[in-house]
Amino acid sequence: YCSFFRGGPAGLGPATGQVPLNVTRTVSSYMENVTATATPAGACHFTLDVRVPAAAVDAAFKKARQQFRNQLRVPGFRPGKAPEALLRQRFAPQIVAEVQQALVRDGLRAAIQARDLTPVTLPTLLPDKEGQVAEGQEFAFAVEFDVAPQFELPVYTGLALTRPMVAVTDEHVEHAIAELRRQR
Repeated sequence: YCSFFRGGPAGLGPATGQVPLNVTRTVSSYMENVTATATPAGACHFTLDVRVPAAAVDAAFKKARQQFRNQLRVPGFRPGKAPEALLRQRFAPQIVAEVQQALVRDGLRAAIQARDLTPVTLPTLLPDKEGQVAEGQEFAFAVEFDVAPQFELPVYTGLALTRPMVAVTDEHVEHAIAELRRQR
């Protein structure tokens, strides 16, 4: 995921060091208006703070409950017909974990795609900056990753090179043959 930001010094865009990414492109139907702030933490290391709005969190919960409803077989109910209250009661931790994983995955993808970012390392979730997932509330998390360094290539066409000529003697050939025999 990381030739990172296009433009400005060190590829950062404006010289402020922080670039707000107002994501308008969607990755999935519920990931809209994700915002992110990139903060440089070194020459090629960045921290990306991502905020997913409450509407997207609610949509992710609805989608996760629907997936659970369609996949689970609850005694006494036809497949896909278990009541939502029963799903919330029995499978709340699994649904929350699924929603959190989906929000991190899709929110990160949306933030990265919004600026055509290409990380060179896998983004690492920062546990101390990860919020709790709850319906009706914004979800925030932070990741860090490395990006390719930005630099200008010098002119390399027209360079004159000299290749030293090496004379191969019978002694060199015998030495190479003896080395091959010794290796076997």
